[in-house]
Amino acid sequence: MKVLFLTNIPSKYRVDFFNEIGASCDLTVLFERNNLKFRDKSFVENNFKSFKGIFLDAFSCGEDNTISFKVKKYIKRGGFDLILLGNYHTFTSMITANWLIKHKIPYGLSIDGMFIQKNENRIKYKIKRRIFSNASWFVTTGAYSVNTIKYYGGKEEHCYLYPFSSIKEDNILKDIVSPLQKRELRVKHNLNPQAKVYLYVGQMIERKGIDTLLSSFPCDSNFLLLMVGGAISEQYLDIIRKRGLKNIISLPFIPFVDLKEYYMLADYFVLATNEDAWALVINEALGYSLPVISTNKALGALELILDKNTGYVIDNNKDELENAILESSSLPDDAYESMQRACLDVARNYTLEKMATEHLRIFKEVINSEND
Repeated sequence: MKVLFLTNIPSKYRVDFFNEIGASCDLTVLFERNNLKFRDKSFVENNFKSFKGIFLDAFSCGEDNTISFKVKKYIKRGGFDLILLGNYHTFTSMITANWLIKHKIPYGLSIDGMFIQKNENRIKYKIKRRIFSNASWFVTTGAYSVNTIKYYGGKEEHCYLYPFSSIKEDNILKDIVSPLQKRELRVKHNLNPQAKVYLYVGQMIERKGIDTLLSSFPCDSNFLLLMVGGAISEQYLDIIRKRGLKNIISLPFIPFVDLKEYYMLADYFVLATNEDAWALVINEALGYSLPVISTNKALGALELILDKNTGYVIDNNKDELENAILESSSLPDDAYESMQRACLDVARNYTLEKMATEHLRIFKEVINSEND
């Protein structure tokens, strides 16, 4: 089984995923770029052990877009059984999809997560509609993304679901983090062992709802907010100063392998995002038995955070977030422990290994359906 996968960069979790798949099929991956401007260099991985990874000769434009006409060269030479396009929004993917449509070559789309853009301009809508309506099959993450695929012209019966994740089975804790473990880790990191600790990991940008997070967080020494991901810009420092917040600690970017103790010492992970196609940090938090508070603007929250079972999904506004933080801080110990255990149960169903296994099953099913 020969498979061609077009994607943007060799992020570490993607390379791990491709190595899992490549162990069971003949996989070629075309990368549009070697990294993104806003990503730390530790985010990427070039250890291509069981698949053929090729960096396209492409012109980079903007933060994450590329233009390349070279994909068709590999398709012509490859004799692939399946062609799967990721990042439908890049110019390279659009050019490739248009060429495949013109030559009546079947292709699939990989959609990790996607919201319907109701107010997008007509040209963007028509481009998406052309690419989606002509795709033969889709691999995607859940019911919300399927609805979006249908909106843009794809067919529900052509959608195959898989568990999206960036974590391996051995990244998931065997048991929950106890209160004693949390206290010991806080002492180790010079943090108040008695405070309710809320963790945010990600970019310090508007899309992530940093203003909402800082405007909602209690100005109370019994609460502590750890923000991991880089320097806080002046506009957010201004919110901190005006509110007199003394309980905010900002840390630089920390690779996932070094984040473990921060996930373990926190009481909750908090994500005030305005839009995230998925938000893999949710998977990471659940794998460390850390309940999540997230807005409903992250598809990972809608799929993984069961109603007050693994955390809280809230509307995207300051009052909702503030109420969720206060409610979570007073949760009884037995209820919190149940929530921790539910987090691990969900995380165990969303691993890179299961993601790879499902893709291989889907690949075989698609090939069989095309041969019928």
